[in-house]
Amino acid sequence: MAVTNQPLLSDGQWIAGKGGTVPVMDKFRLEPGAHVTTADREQVAQAVAAAHAAFRRGAPGPFERGAILERAAQLRPDDEATRRRLERARRESTQPGVSY
Repeated sequence: MAVTNQPLLSDGQWIAGKGGTVPVMDKFRLEPGAHVTTADREQVAQAVAAAHAAFRRGAPGPFERGAILERAAQLRPDDEATRRRLERARRESTQPGVSY
């Protein structure tokens, strides 16, 4: 299994961590499956500030949730099962109060 170095997701952006590297263990093989570079103090402070700002803005509305799901669907267009799940979630998020 190839071990890759994974970035951090902070404030909607993928960034390289400036802290140390931590192995992420594969629970079946008990060997590293990836490495994650941790954030330094400055990156943590920025992430916390972004999280507080997002909390103050509140949850996205139905149409914004649908747009988020559309963007997510574009990440894996070749996976039919994922595409079907995201399409169902998009329908549900744009029609509040309707159960499927």
